[in-house]
Amino acid sequence: IAPTVYSIIYGVELPLPLTFAPAVTAARQRGRWIDHLIRLVCVAGVGVPSYFVGLLLIMGFCLRLKIFPVSGYGPTFFNNLWHLFLPALTIGIGVTPILARNLRATFIQQMDKDYAIACRSRGLPESYIFSRHVFWNSLLPTVNLLGVVVAFLIGGTVVVENVFNIPGLGNLLIRGVLTHDQFVVQAVALLLAVGVVISNFAVDVLTAILDPRVEL
Repeated sequence: IAPTVYSIIYGVELPLPLTFAPAVTAARQRGRWIDHLIRLVCVAGVGVPSYFVGLLLIMGFCLRLKIFPVSGYGPTFFNNLWHLFLPALTIGIGVTPILARNLRATFIQQMDKDYAIACRSRGLPESYIFSRHVFWNSLLPTVNLLGVVVAFLIGGTVVVENVFNIPGLGNLLIRGVLTHDQFVVQAVALLLAVGVVISNFAVDVLTAILDPRVEL
C-alpha cells in the first residue's frame, strides 16, 4: 500500500508548480502568442497516455542520462522518494494540462469581475489585484476539480506502477487479473475506492477552510 500512497501524494504535489506557472502566465498574457502556445500544449498533453510519458522519461532520464533508477522502490524513505520521482512526474504530467486549463479560465473569469474592475478604477496595480484578490478567489474551483483529478491519479497508478515495476496496489491488481485471483482484485478495488472517498472528503474539508460560506 505504501508505494501507491507515496506515488499518489507525490503525484499531487509535483504538478502544482507545473500548473500555477503556465496558468498565471496564460491568464496575464491573455490573447497573446504565449497564451495560445500554453493552451496548445495543454490540449496536446491531455491526449498523451501516461504509459507513453513514462517510457519517454525512462529512455531520457534513466537509460541515457542515468540520473534516476529504471524501476524498483528502494529500501529507505529518501531512497523511495528518489525511485518514485519519475512515476510521480508521469502521473503529474497527465493531470497538469487539465488543472492548468481550468485555472487559466478561472483566473480570466475573476479578472473580469466587478471587484477587479473597481480595484483598477482606484488605480491599484494589476499585479497587486491579481496576487491579492484574483489568485485566492480562483483557488476554490481548482480545489474542487482536484478531487476529481485525485480519483484519476488513483486509477493512473495502476498503469504507471507496471511501467516502472513498483510493488504497489496497481502492480498487485494486474497480477491478480492475470492469475484470475478474484479475491485480490476485489480487495485492491475496495482499497482504491476507499482512497477515492478519503480524497473527496479531504477536498470538502479544504473547500470549507478556503470558503467560510461552505459548511460541512
